[in-house]
Amino acid sequence: MGRKSYLLIMKVLKNKFNLTVQVICVILIGLIGLSGCQHMDENFESNEKNQEDTVKTIKVERGSLTPTLSMKCSVGKSLPFIIVAPQRGVFTPSVQSNAKVTAGTVIGKVDEMEVIAPVDSTIISVEKEGEYPKNYPLFELQYSGFSLDVEAEKFMKSLPQDFSLEAKYQIEDGIGPTNASAVVLSSNRENLENSTMIHLQCLIDMDTEVRDGELATVVITAKTKKDVLLLPVSVVAGREEQGSVTLISEGEKKETQVELGASDGAYVEIISGLKEGDEICAIPPNLDLRDN
Repeated sequence: MGRKSYLLIMKVLKNKFNLTVQVICVILIGLIGLSGCQHMDENFESNEKNQEDTVKTIKVERGSLTPTLSMKCSVGKSLPFIIVAPQRGVFTPSVQSNAKVTAGTVIGKVDEMEVIAPVDSTIISVEKEGEYPKNYPLFELQYSGFSLDVEAEKFMKSLPQDFSLEAKYQIEDGIGPTNASAVVLSSNRENLENSTMIHLQCLIDMDTEVRDGELATVVITAKTKKDVLLLPVSVVAGREEQGSVTLISEGEKKETQVELGASDGAYVEIISGLKEGDEICAIPPNLDLRDN
């Protein structure tokens, strides 16, 4: 074999060797990359699963709550309103029908408890002397100014027995916030005669300039309730007397029925079904997609 032939063969072998090495390197790089991607996918799936398994919770706590009702309504002519017996007892009226009374006037008594006119008004009717149960309508009166009528059935049911009410209102693009002269219970006559709903009237001071039909936002508040169990309204499914939450106990989720009380719009009172310190899922039942 000549020298030239020898050199040619060696060059060919070298080129084949280099090509083989290159191929092997490409294969190894591919395998390493595939392994890395698979590992990344596993980590991603693991992180995703951990995120799904992580449940944000809220604890049931004790605190104070001011029952609050906020609603949009319109200014209108005041409707007849009633004053009810503050307790069971013998009622003795101090005025007669058609009498005009001023705010603060004692218009009757139930046993020794005085019944007082909340605003200047006219007595439409008055019950005769006798014994009546608590909350029995004793007087019907008419205020001669404007008022804001609010449907308040759910709100009233959540209040304690000795509730007292105050209100502020804001006229859209107008006066406010302004205190209402009084919050009174509407009579079931006239536009309410076919309704069993409880309506409140926020009476507007006679010196306040408003117009019939103007829109307003009303905020009615009752006496603050202290030392009650509370949860954010956002974690409770249902808003009227009964609701449900997702209770977390020993790592397990369980839908639990609760009895609801008053609310201030952000928190709601828990009357029964839970105890202080219970852990509740931050997402209410039926809205947690992880349960599907």
